[in-house]
Amino acid sequence: MNKIKMCSGKGQYATERNNALETITWAKIVDMAEEPKAEDKQYARWLIPSTHLSRKFKEQEQQGSFHLLWADLDEKVPDITVVSEIVGAIVGDVEYLVYLTTSATQDNPKCRILIPLSHALEPKQWQICQEILNNFLEENGLIPDRASQRCGQLCFLPNRGQYYDFVHAFKSGDQHLDPLNKFEAHFQAILDQEKQAELAAQLKINEAKCKRKERMQKGYDSPIDWFNQHHSVEEILIDNGYDQRGISFRHPNTESGSYSASIDPATGRVHSLSSSDRLYTEG
Repeated sequence: MNKIKMCSGKGQYATERNNALETITWAKIVDMAEEPKAEDKQYARWLIPSTHLSRKFKEQEQQGSFHLLWADLDEKVPDITVVSEIVGAIVGDVEYLVYLTTSATQDNPKCRILIPLSHALEPKQWQICQEILNNFLEENGLIPDRASQRCGQLCFLPNRGQYYDFVHAFKSGDQHLDPLNKFEAHFQAILDQEKQAELAAQLKINEAKCKRKERMQKGYDSPIDWFNQHHSVEEILIDNGYDQRGISFRHPNTESGSYSASIDPATGRVHSLSSSDRLYTEG
């Protein structure tokens, strides 16, 4: 694990377009936590915990190979020792790192959590394990930033602010987390939920297609009524380039990779949280 090279860069403008992407190892990250530099965030080093060198979300979703789980805590964070105890209770006797961010204060010790893995995860596996980790943190009274569940989300690495501290927990033998084993039941439950939601959506699409075929010869007073009878909202979204994950959808112009759209079951209307989505209506 210590020698695996993961995607990294310095500053938010470092991308593959300007040939500014680099690699970083877990051993180097631990060194940074122990002796952090004090750099402006625009020049600070970040990580995408994948060996695929790209900041493009869709590329990471298709080609990424992930070696760390991570979490970002920004709101109402307790002392770092409390956070470390909670992480230890979740993952067990394995190595992990908790460090304060540059904006941390004594009253609000914002921090990040990094957990190296015993083996690489495929993108879909990694996203689910990230979701499970955030769920566990939430159940223990912490408030994780769910953006960490996106494959291309940047995780800024240790960087000394006015108030800095870290905890590096490890056992002899370099034991690392096997999330597919540790989170097995929760992992399968999420897979089942997503499959059920996708099957239900496909059923609605198939029903709409059947109605369309059966009623093509029937007249309607309103073309809107005709259209609604013959097309499901799910089908329209997918036909227009939206990607589906469970009950959520991602619009084709996304830059963040977030599944930010959903269908209100009561009204059948699409609700999108992304301002770059053509269906966004400011809430």
